[in-house]
Amino acid sequence: MDSEAPRRGSPSAIVPSRFLEEHGLTQADFTRGIQERSQSTVSLLFGNSARLRPEKRDEILRKGLAWIELETRAIESHRQLPSGYYDQHKVALRLMAIARRLTERADMGVAWGPAGIGKTTIVRAIQAELPNAIVVAVRESSRRYAGFLRALYNAMQRRRRTFRQRAYQEEIIELLKQSSRVASRPLIIVDQAHLLHDRVLHVLMDFHEEVQCSILLVGTVDAHKRVTFDDTIEFGQLSSRFGVRCNLAPEVFEAGGRASKRKLFSVKDIRAIVQRGQVRLYPEAVDLLSDAANTSNGHLRRVDRLVPWAYAIARKRCKRENVTVIAADVCEASWVVEGEDQRLTPRVEIGGREVAAG
Repeated sequence: MDSEAPRRGSPSAIVPSRFLEEHGLTQADFTRGIQERSQSTVSLLFGNSARLRPEKRDEILRKGLAWIELETRAIESHRQLPSGYYDQHKVALRLMAIARRLTERADMGVAWGPAGIGKTTIVRAIQAELPNAIVVAVRESSRRYAGFLRALYNAMQRRRRTFRQRAYQEEIIELLKQSSRVASRPLIIVDQAHLLHDRVLHVLMDFHEEVQCSILLVGTVDAHKRVTFDDTIEFGQLSSRFGVRCNLAPEVFEAGGRASKRKLFSVKDIRAIVQRGQVRLYPEAVDLLSDAANTSNGHLRRVDRLVPWAYAIARKRCKRENVTVIAADVCEASWVVEGEDQRLTPRVEIGGREVAAG
């Protein structure tokens, strides 16, 4: 037999397996995170193969648990934010302004931007700040008609309740009517809206028409494409309803899809985000993280992943807890987390020109 249960007394692969599954990561991410050269060795670990030596199994698991601790710290840095808190960067201000406008008059809106720019964090802040905001985060279980109505109903009631499927829509309309006021309209915010099934979009349009509530779809550029596919001279039934449309990150791409030279996140924005996690960095390290946020996929999500690793590397370098992260720590963290191809390189000025160091 090629597989067996781990030997008694040895660490189990159950913890890393569950962590990868819960956070949508792969064995390749795990391999890169623990700096293991052989992907096949990691596959043997997760498969509980007898061909993997016990000493090697224990070594990989020790490294893996240390990696999980750092990744968890990065994830928890967002979950521990105070209610209603959000960083005052361009994306946050744009999305917050749209939400406030939609509570003043009934309309439908769509706001889109690339992954990792902080949309979900801002949506949570809107929910805490605006009492009439109802937030539904789309998941695989809620992207279709029945699942979405169930998720919306639970979000409005603030409690789970068994209800007949065909009565969901009528009950939701009644709840929206109860909360509808002239001064402040009920606002349904749909996060990850690009995952929605077509039928759900038309149900949201029905809610808007019947109750005069506001709808805000938040997602990637696909969310914008979904509601403007019939955007012709005559205007289709769906696109004509969306009076508010906002690109949350126009600095990322210019017209025609070309990469823009404008920065979405300033050095001040990155410094505020990092200091929120009580990590001290030298200015050169902050500059490097600002480059990472503005020139790569993932944006703020990438910064959140790099900072805990850079902090751990700085502690190892200084052999103490109270440390300040330097640019070299950030560079090494990018190599550990993302590999050689994505490794960050510090930049220095020589003769008034900015060039890559080393």
